[in-house]
Amino acid sequence: MKQKKIASLVVAAIGTFLVAYALYAMNLISNAKNQVNTVNQHLSGSYMGKMMGKGLSNQASKYDNDVRGCLIAGIVLVIAGGGAFFHFNKHRQRH
Repeated sequence: MKQKKIASLVVAAIGTFLVAYALYAMNLISNAKNQVNTVNQHLSGSYMGKMMGKGLSNQASKYDNDVRGCLIAGIVLVIAGGGAFFHFNKHRQRH
């Protein structure tokens, strides 16, 4: 039973790490998008500027889905690990 509780805490810790990493990465992506928007305002006058701005925007948004998936996976792991820990803890107290 002790191994299951430790394993559930490890799962929750991994989930916490993934959530923290995803939030950090989202902040970096947000900063990059803000910088790209600033550059786009200066380049939007010409066709070539618009094309470059679109390319920069695509590059800044490149990892949005990966980071969002990391956040969702982290939340699921935190919930699963925490739930399993409390389940095993409660189960142990009954016996």
